[in-house]
Amino acid sequence: NTPDGWKFQAGGIGYLNPDQDYYSQLWGSVSKTISLAPNANLILATGLNYAPNRQSQIGDIVSTSAGSTVTASARLNWGIASLGVTNSFGDILPNSYENKLLADLTVQVAKNLRLSAYWAPIDENTSRSPYGASILWRLGDSYNSPTLSANWQNQQYNYGSDPLGNDLSVQDNVFTLQFRIGAP
Repeated sequence: NTPDGWKFQAGGIGYLNPDQDYYSQLWGSVSKTISLAPNANLILATGLNYAPNRQSQIGDIVSTSAGSTVTASARLNWGIASLGVTNSFGDILPNSYENKLLADLTVQVAKNLRLSAYWAPIDENTSRSPYGASILWRLGDSYNSPTLSANWQNQQYNYGSDPLGNDLSVQDNVFTLQFRIGAP
């Protein structure tokens, strides 16, 4: 971190015998926080995660699942609201996730109540969540107070087409309710 709002992060992990779940990765990010007012700032960021040796075969089964991504994002924090936009660029690195544009909004309605929602107008991945929302309620004022959260996600899975050309896709609405004790 620098005094003028720059933040740099880099890291990596290596595996001598990588597989589908445990594989080498290199990651890094750069962000700049720009102060706009006493209670407002703009954060511009870019980052990458590179998975050079993620295995695509498990026994005789070939499984192509992405592990790399390059992103650019902007976030405006203004008082009780935070608005963000993140773009993931597909096909820049080998074994990349597909193109995705995600917008999100969070509003701190009260000290212990937060509402959030997201929308992905562009998502070319075969498994995607185009929109969703959540509410988080902290049941007390201390850092370790229990929290109750309710979440909703629209999930879409695209399995391609059958031999007759019919679309093989599934769409679900997933609802979760979570009670958590301890640090958020």
